[in-house]
Amino acid sequence: MDNNLEYWTSDRFFSRLEFFLEKKNITLNQLSQTAETSLFSLYQARRRKSLPTFTSICCMCDALEIDIWEFFDVKEEHSLEMDIVMSQMPKLKKESQNILAQLAMLLP
Repeated sequence: MDNNLEYWTSDRFFSRLEFFLEKKNITLNQLSQTAETSLFSLYQARRRKSLPTFTSICCMCDALEIDIWEFFDVKEEHSLEMDIVMSQMPKLKKESQNILAQLAMLLP
């Protein structure tokens, strides 16, 4: 897998952003305030399936206290589907997390 522009679709970008928001335990609204990025423009980008500007991405990474390379450094084994599951995992109750983990171990 290569990190080309086609790979970084809007859905992929926002899935990755949600992953870091969950990891840092902050909301998109909090991020927009800290990164001095318009919440409205983020919602518009997502709705239009476009990417935020490079400057906005850099500001968001600074607010998340990560390097931009860390945001885009997705290991080959991390598919869009894996990022979605990982971003949703903290929202599940502990019992549901255990069930999902057990299910994942049963799959080939």
